[in-house]
Amino acid sequence: DPVDLMIRTSGEKRLSNFLPWQLAYSEFIFTSCYWPDFNKKELYDYAISVAYSMGNTSRMAQYAEMAYPLYGAEDNRYIGYMINDKIANKQFDEAQQMLETYIQADPNNPQLYYVLGVLYDSQEEADKAMVNYKKAIELDPNNAQALLQYGRQICNKAYRLDDSLSGVST
Repeated sequence: DPVDLMIRTSGEKRLSNFLPWQLAYSEFIFTSCYWPDFNKKELYDYAISVAYSMGNTSRMAQYAEMAYPLYGAEDNRYIGYMINDKIANKQFDEAQQMLETYIQADPNNPQLYYVLGVLYDSQEEADKAMVNYKKAIELDPNNAQALLQYGRQICNKAYRLDDSLSGVST
């Protein structure tokens, strides 16, 4: 019987003539994770990476929605995949409701505030975006993404101020 998916653990990139005919048209996963540690999370992450390589963000979001209840506490990327899909499809209200629900459940998660900032940014609501980026930084001063976006917002605000002042005649 043909095999659809071959998972090779331990970082090895060889098959040692294991089922050569059955694996001819198979998908392969090569992971550095050892077999006892390989779990559903690794499989969800692989499925998301395949969807990403195919450019299918909706499929990425579907896999992330399945993975989040199981592994969301240890991996915040799933939220980002789901919200990015909502933003790409202009489903801003759904994205905001989803984030508010997650923030109620985990109010000290800086990634949630960062993603909420991204949501407001995509709707061109700079002041609300800044508030959320700042909250993410307060919760995690090393959150590079939030620091970058907060700094970008400050620069944009300075540019707008400069533009408005340069129009003033002396």
